[in-house]
Amino acid sequence: MAAKSISHTVSLTVDNFSLNFSDSITSGDSTTSYAMATQTVTSAVALHPIPYSEIDPSACNVMILMRNEEAVVSSAGAADSDHKNLLVDFNGGSSPTYPIVVKPQTTALFSMGSNVSGATSVNLSNIRVMSGDGSASVECRYLLVQTESSS
Repeated sequence: MAAKSISHTVSLTVDNFSLNFSDSITSGDSTTSYAMATQTVTSAVALHPIPYSEIDPSACNVMILMRNEEAVVSSAGAADSDHKNLLVDFNGGSSPTYPIVVKPQTTALFSMGSNVSGATSVNLSNIRVMSGDGSASVECRYLLVQTESSS
């Protein structure tokens, strides 16, 4: 597909405080590459399948929209519903720390760069996801959009 304009809008309201932000860019490549998938995770796994024929895993900037599709646990006996969280780590490796938590029915937006000269960059193959306790099944949906041409 030809280069596309990519927009995102974020609105957050807590009590009487509101924050609204929107941004739009045009993809820097002649085509706008993207990948979309749904995945059920339990123990630590990579996002799968990321079609690397569409997205350059290590030489571009990418916007990631990730949603935890699990239902919100609301029964009185389910005080600890952390097992249905989606945990995310961008560093991969042998001992990921999962610093990002996406709660059920919540969407997270990340803009990450892997084409950053002289800085720590992110390789998409290093992204790891797992359920909150490493054994419950959690369904997630994600969309990756390449926002810059490959180097």
